[in-house]
Amino acid sequence: MKEEDLYTFPYPFSKPKMDLNTRAKIFLPFNALKGFEEKINEINQVDTTKVQLDDNMKEEIQSILTYYSGILSSKPYIHITYLENECYRMDTGLLMDIQPGYILFKNKIIYIKDIYEIN
Repeated sequence: MKEEDLYTFPYPFSKPKMDLNTRAKIFLPFNALKGFEEKINEINQVDTTKVQLDDNMKEEIQSILTYYSGILSSKPYIHITYLENECYRMDTGLLMDIQPGYILFKNKIIYIKDIYEIN
């Protein structure tokens, strides 16, 4: 091929730009981390039977809850381990309310008898 032949080819023009709505619809169903949230929740669950807490641990949980009830208006961020569906779950989030017998944590009711650890 000679250099002169290169000049006879037409210049390649790009396609017209796609509008943003059409482009967004192409990528909408894409989920790079499909199933990631389920796997994280599965990892945080440990199958076991309910552990019977001794009196010292129960008193410690009660003292921590008493402390948090004093600062409840500031919505404290806590780390909690509790029994749910025969599995111990570890979770962190905002403590919303403390009532006799249960706490409201991330809009979920957790019974005090099911709490294993709270920080």
